[in-house]
Amino acid sequence: MEADGKHKVVHLVTRAIDSMGIHTQVVFPSPMLLLGMHPQIEVEVALSNAFNRWLSETVLPQSDRIKGLMYLPFNDPAASVETVKRFAGRPGVIGFTVTSIRNRPVWYNDSMPLYRELEERGMPLVFHAGYYWNDPSVQQLNRFMSMHAITFVHYNLIHLTN
Repeated sequence: MEADGKHKVVHLVTRAIDSMGIHTQVVFPSPMLLLGMHPQIEVEVALSNAFNRWLSETVLPQSDRIKGLMYLPFNDPAASVETVKRFAGRPGVIGFTVTSIRNRPVWYNDSMPLYRELEERGMPLVFHAGYYWNDPSVQQLNRFMSMHAITFVHYNLIHLTN
């Protein structure tokens, strides 16, 4: 916390959006873009719950200029539905994010209750990709820029195609 009682992240985001001349910033779980590949599903659930609580209880209430997309622990469909129920409607929460770097297809039937819950609440679902060096299909890339350019599109295309 800073001297004015606001979290450091609130100051950093506010400074960044002021420097760009914009009014509102949507934040999402970018530090957790690879979490969907964790081999233990319960770790994804626990870390996503911790992030979502921190964002919705500490950061978002301190500024109406910061909006949040909550992380969905997509490898656990029931936990994803509970996440929507728990965080939808909280101040500043405008939707939910699935990090696209994962091997679980979006079309599995056990994900349908999640989609229904989001639709009933009128909440958007965002897919955000990232880079993943361990995917055999891109192991021949030798620069971060090529990895970034290809895998951000690659993972989202997989989900969109499905």
